[in-house]
Amino acid sequence: MLEFVLSTIFWTLAIYGLFEVIKNIIYISRFTKFNSDGIYVIIAVKNQEEKIEGFLRSILFKILYGREDYFSSYAERSGGLMNFHVLTLFPDMIEAGLHTSVTGRALKNGYIHLSAVNIRDYSKDKHKHVDDYPYGGGAGMVMQPEPIYLAYEDVTQNMEKKPRVVYVTPQGSVFNQSMAEEFSKEEDLIFLCGHYEGVDERILEEIVTDYVSIGDYVLTGGELPAMVMIDAVSRLVPGVLNNEESAEFESFHDNLLEHPQYTRPVEFRGRKVPDVLLSGH
Repeated sequence: MLEFVLSTIFWTLAIYGLFEVIKNIIYISRFTKFNSDGIYVIIAVKNQEEKIEGFLRSILFKILYGREDYFSSYAERSGGLMNFHVLTLFPDMIEAGLHTSVTGRALKNGYIHLSAVNIRDYSKDKHKHVDDYPYGGGAGMVMQPEPIYLAYEDVTQNMEKKPRVVYVTPQGSVFNQSMAEEFSKEEDLIFLCGHYEGVDERILEEIVTDYVSIGDYVLTGGELPAMVMIDAVSRLVPGVLNNEESAEFESFHDNLLEHPQYTRPVEFRGRKVPDVLLSGH
């Protein structure tokens, strides 16, 4: 009897969720404008998206895993759907940069987890020095291997497998969307942020799996490139983007943003929105 009641409730919710989807598809189709150039406008139904998303998520995970709380239990078990660990000398910079906008909301909702690890905390020097002069001479200082390794060891001690470690360097492979998709499949991803004149080569050989660049130019440290990559990868983690942002991403992903984009007002400083976009044809 109990199984019958639960089954009835489940299918009632499923039918209701499907009805909401169909209703909004009809609504959107009534207000969607197409033309021969393939330019289109999608009107998002903001007041319904959370309701629909909740029902569909519940139904999907019930069908696939036989339990509606799979999604939340996974996030609770791993600290998030994806865990980012940043080994850095400036953890406050990482925290401040990623606790806003899309990544900030994803962190708050538990879809991703961020750990900014201060390498200085692992220095055995009484002054917390983490750098020294390079052998062979040369300008600047080089980051020592031991504090970095101790930080890495602390981060990975409870991981079941060796994680990918990304070292951001101008000499690495240039970061792109395909690389972001590849990284998004990892449960744990570690970023090593260099500073000064670089990092002792021995620690790179010991722990680094990927050498990645965001362009052919020199920055003060690896923190900004790491944040760029975390932002791009986070957008691919299920649940991070809401419906409106997902549509925006799909447009980019399918190369549909080659056309110029316009919004209100119709006229700005003598420049008007093309008539074809206003006609609805």
